[in-house]
Amino acid sequence: MKKYKIAFKALSVLLLIMGSELQAQNIKIQSDQAGFSSDTIAKMLLDLPQYRIYYEYLHVQNPKAKPLMGRKGITLLLLGKERYNMHKDYTIFRSDSILDVGAKQNWPSGKALNMGLSMNREAISRDVVLTDRKQREFIMEVSVPLVARYTYKESAKDLKWQLVPGDSVVSGYKCKKATTTYRGRSYVAWYTEEIDMPYGPYKFIGLPGLVMKVGDTQRHHTFTFVGMTKATLTDLIYSNPRAFGGKREWIRKGIWNFHNEPVKALEGDGRSQLTPEEKKDLKKTPYNPIELE
Repeated sequence: MKKYKIAFKALSVLLLIMGSELQAQNIKIQSDQAGFSSDTIAKMLLDLPQYRIYYEYLHVQNPKAKPLMGRKGITLLLLGKERYNMHKDYTIFRSDSILDVGAKQNWPSGKALNMGLSMNREAISRDVVLTDRKQREFIMEVSVPLVARYTYKESAKDLKWQLVPGDSVVSGYKCKKATTTYRGRSYVAWYTEEIDMPYGPYKFIGLPGLVMKVGDTQRHHTFTFVGMTKATLTDLIYSNPRAFGGKREWIRKGIWNFHNEPVKALEGDGRSQLTPEEKKDLKKTPYNPIELE
């Protein structure tokens, strides 16, 4: 395996991260004086990462809006030394890290929660993708809003690439072109053989080089490489042991219901009864997931 040229575009990443922090809204949790401390994020350790790879993620939340308006953020891909990769929103990654630091340093719970909530509001995606390279499967961790955190597994073998003519330069790397169709969307990817890692953001793996850019043909979801560094000593690849197992179809349906039929979603389990005023206030919210099927 060739030695990798670590090219971290620090300025681009720093400006984007700072932009997210400046735009974050402060939600105060009035418990700084409470007699209990911050807790760590629940973790089941899977692997120790060797590299961090950063991607800019552009997501169009409302595909019916004219003109199309997208939100930008940073996602982080951790490449494990032995078996696993982990991809998640960088603001969620940093929020989890702050809670861990708060627990180790015995911060009051309100201090860590205030910082974490400010970051979480700016997250574009709360999905976590764990790639088991040995079993060739994805372990998904997703949230059904106001219900719970869920996890399910699916095969990584369903992603079929076509290598097609075409070349480009992305972030200074010479790239080749590939296409695929996955979960209701068609994608174009640009990968570089200069970094011989068959990985990429989200579930986009299996190409003969690192994915530098990948996006659907409607331009609703686009990931672009912005930098790469060695992992830190505190970085971990882990799953959430508190997530409930479930079937993909049921979980995705629950998320769809929350955005499109919020009253039905909240009252459907019989645990919530909404007043007429509350029902009136609940509106459909734009929902444009990366997976349509």
